[in-house]
Amino acid sequence: MCLRRQCRFEDIFGVMAQRDYYDILGVSRKASADEIKKAYRKLARRYHPDVCKEKDAEKKFKEVNEAYEVLSDANKRAAYDQFGHAGVGMGAGATGSRGEPYAYGPGGAKAYTWSSNGGGMPDLEDIFGDLFGGGGPFGRSRSRARPQPAKGQDTEHHVNLAFEEAIWGTKLRVQIQRPDESGRMTTETIEIKIPPGVSEGSKIRVRGKGQPGSGGGPMGDLYIVTHIKPHLYFRREGNDIYLDLPITVSEAIRGAKITIPTIDGPTILSVPPGTSSGQKLRLKGKGVPQAGGEKRGDQYVVIKIVVPKEHPAKIDPLLEELQAISGDPRKDTGWAI
Repeated sequence: MCLRRQCRFEDIFGVMAQRDYYDILGVSRKASADEIKKAYRKLARRYHPDVCKEKDAEKKFKEVNEAYEVLSDANKRAAYDQFGHAGVGMGAGATGSRGEPYAYGPGGAKAYTWSSNGGGMPDLEDIFGDLFGGGGPFGRSRSRARPQPAKGQDTEHHVNLAFEEAIWGTKLRVQIQRPDESGRMTTETIEIKIPPGVSEGSKIRVRGKGQPGSGGGPMGDLYIVTHIKPHLYFRREGNDIYLDLPITVSEAIRGAKITIPTIDGPTILSVPPGTSSGQKLRLKGKGVPQAGGEKRGDQYVVIKIVVPKEHPAKIDPLLEELQAISGDPRKDTGWAI
């Protein structure tokens, strides 16, 4: 028997010479299976008729698939190395061992699906996955077709808090409903710690108490959404607390010491003489605790001077004297009236 490089089987029997499969894939005859597969995938992407616009792209694509069909199978490759094309019975328009077209069907029609026949031929899914980046029905490779672990959906549970509970924090027992792994609804009672200083619409995350995951993925999270009930006389703006303080005309003029409420308990406020209505007096550090509880906002006392709706006639002389002393409070307004 002559050497492979000196004498080919088709030369002896007059078989029409065809392109060498190794040359088609651009690999050496000593190329490993991985090198052959890598070369095939590169050329299949390059010459695929849906991607390549070259005139002979379909022909080259067919040649690449035909060459890989032989060289990816150890037995066929050995026969080809010894006897050439005649040794494997392959040629232009040939079919695989199952009689299935590898790139074209009867009459040259494209056939975009086939399976390996034991020769290591990769599924066309893999080729389309490389061609189109995983998009479309052909773009999902076999590894990505398997269900991937996914985290479960997050859920929300709304709670109403008293004004003081929102400021100082509290613990609540809440019932949550969610499906188990089999899809049946279950009820669970859990204890939630509300930190100090939460406000309207604050969200507290409870890990792993949401909806179940899929494909063995982790549970979603539960978010507790807070709503604050209005207080009878306090109102909150950020971390500051406001309180309206009604005082008399006399207290506004002469000043006064008045006991007022705070969230820490009663305290004495000094109203300075000559205080006007609407003036704000600050109590530093008497507001809402900030995140972490190290600092607090302030409490502001808003002065509201209350004038009696009726007065005895005997105080008119006193009021006239007071008016004379007070003067006209509108003289510096700049009004052009």
